[in-house]
Amino acid sequence: MKQFLITCILVAAAHTAAAMSLVVTLADGTEVYYRLQSGSWPVMTVNDEQVTVNTDSYAFSSFQNFRISSSDAPTAVSAVRIKDIGHDGSELYVNSGGRQVGIYTVDGRKTNAKTTDRGTMTVVSTRGLSKGTYVVRIGDTSFKFLKK
Repeated sequence: MKQFLITCILVAAAHTAAAMSLVVTLADGTEVYYRLQSGSWPVMTVNDEQVTVNTDSYAFSSFQNFRISSSDAPTAVSAVRIKDIGHDGSELYVNSGGRQVGIYTVDGRKTNAKTTDRGTMTVVSTRGLSKGTYVVRIGDTSFKFLKK
């Protein structure tokens, strides 16, 4: 019954808001995106101990909330001018124009990378990130970043 009710809510919300993603927010601030698209809706189930979305399970203690987002997961990549970014090995410099900057894993999970605003420039510490590919999102623009 809970699964049916939550599925109905998600479908209704997706149709009324023209949403793109189900966003699950975890207690540590991590956001996990599940794309809403015809033919492959995410299925959320709730039992006494956990919340499950598709095949991902979250203990109640680590689950904060969920929402329907009007935008897609921050993994889409668009063109960025090279002069707008720079990296010195431990910090990523982004000409953000005052817009919010977020660093995400390629599967859409927001990282806890520390950002510092310096005018129109945002400095992102990449020291705590493991090697791999990340998506940098600046407002509605995003690009991939490889940490070696």
